Amino acid sequence: MITFIEPNTPAWYQARVGCFTASEVVRLFKGGTRAMTPAELAAEKSNGGKRKTVDTLFGAGAITYINEKVSEIINKRAKSTAITKPMQRGISLEAEAIDLFTHITGIKMHQSGLFKLSPFVAGTPDGHVGVRKVKAIAEVKCLNPENHSEICEMDTVKQLREYDESFYAQCQMNMYVTEAKVAYFISYDNRPLGYDDNGELDESIYDEDKFIYCIKWFKIKRDETFIKELEMRLDAASDLVIKKLEKRIKSAENNLKRFHRTQQRKAA
Repeated sequence: MITFIEPNTPAWYQARVGCFTASEVVRLFKGGTRAMTPAELAAEKSNGGKRKTVDTLFGAGAITYINEKVSEIINKRAKSTAITKPMQRGISLEAEAIDLFTHITGIKMHQSGLFKLSPFVAGTPDGHVGVRKVKAIAEVKCLNPENHSEICEMDTVKQLREYDESFYAQCQMNMYVTEAKVAYFISYDNRPLGYDDNGELDESIYDEDKFIYCIKWFKIKRDETFIKELEMRLDAASDLVIKKLEKRIKSAENNLKRFHRTQQRKAA
């Protein structure tokens, strides 16, 4: 069952604890290697092979991400992330970007919150189409002028994906958690209108007709092949979180037993 939670509320922040979210799920797609066991080395040698490592589903970066979720659950709070100036600018412009998208396309977007699919899987689109059933979602990026300009020159979703895989992964993840069929990736920059990096408007260069330079969007279809891979990796990562939590609990229980033994010796 998918549960909608209003964004930026205490319940929203709490609900994200321990969850793999759309904004960072691309980290789970990084594989790695490990050293072969003696048995694996012997089998490799007998087959004429020379490899000394085997491929793993998750690389070091993915394991770090998984460990972050374990820590969040133990600590009962999400990992704190400093809100940089560009990040804050992007957050403040999301609604403006969606309004312009609606103005140009006629596609009405509603404000989204967190959609929680399971105890370990959640996503927060920047907007969605539909009331009882989500038909489409929006993902807004308010990048620096150079990145926005590069995206504006692109013609296809393939080019966007090659430019930054995380954009594609985030859209697919949010379609997965909302059951939407379409995602609109929106790149937005209001600087062509006359705004500076701090969001201050220079009236002397303000030109409302330049709104057409402020936005570029791509219609991204639900990719069932990608989502199948995504689901497999989310399931494997969730299982690993559970196993790591079990080890943490066992370690804590051992500490408690030792503590009790120490207290008994002191009392004797």
